[in-house]
Amino acid sequence: AVAALAVVSMTSCGGSRAMKSDVDTLSYALGSNIGYGVKYEMSDIPFDFKTIANGIESAALGKAKVTQEEAIELLRNYFMTTRGERARAIAERNAQDDSLRLAQGLEKAVRVVADPEMFESEEEREALSYAFGVDIGNNVKNSGIPVQLYWLNKGMLETHEGNAAVT
Repeated sequence: AVAALAVVSMTSCGGSRAMKSDVDTLSYALGSNIGYGVKYEMSDIPFDFKTIANGIESAALGKAKVTQEEAIELLRNYFMTTRGERARAIAERNAQDDSLRLAQGLEKAVRVVADPEMFESEEEREALSYAFGVDIGNNVKNSGIPVQLYWLNKGMLETHEGNAAVT
């Protein structure tokens, strides 16, 4: 009964397109799972989720602008070196700012979790977001699992926006 209720609630959230098959529903759930994973494991990184979705679709359809190897190398460099360096610099800046604010009798600043300074530029943000999507898209393509890219991307985007049809 719970599974039937979940399917009914998911098909009613379809907006302009309604999920019509188990593949649609499972694709949405997979996308939602990806969205939750990014939200909880990489909440400090302000990825462009529409660019990730573009990378997923491009790679899954064999039309990516970069190879999977190029995407992985870009991601490896960012996650193994750059991310940590930038996170430390942001933490140091925030600590200094908080010390100054407290010395002035002010409260600590309220901060957004994903700091834009995790990227050097908008171009770097776009390149890493696209590479991340390409990696996911290639993994989906190589898995052999039938996936509806529309629903996978919709699930990921809605999860990121905080209005996913599933938890």
